[in-house]
Amino acid sequence: MNTPITPEGRRRLREALLELPDQDSGGEPAARSEVDILSEVMVMLAFHGMNVARRARTAPGVSADPHAARLLDEYEELLTRAGTLSQQFAAAVPR
Repeated sequence: MNTPITPEGRRRLREALLELPDQDSGGEPAARSEVDILSEVMVMLAFHGMNVARRARTAPGVSADPHAARLLDEYEELLTRAGTLSQQFAAAVPR
């Protein structure tokens, strides 16, 4: 899933988000479908975010700015961690 979001991916994101409940279900356990949807969406957005961050590095002025480079490094690191945690979260919840 480490690819940019395609038109098909955007369609899948929209459909997945529409499947989520409209409100907090209180004290009820999360449905497995909710876990799967959230994990898939988070992983897809994280990998797409990393792709955008890598391309942002090539923007005029960004590559020469040490602060921007550090910020992008941290952003990519956090997105990588978010994607990994989302996958681990989905694996940790029993089916």
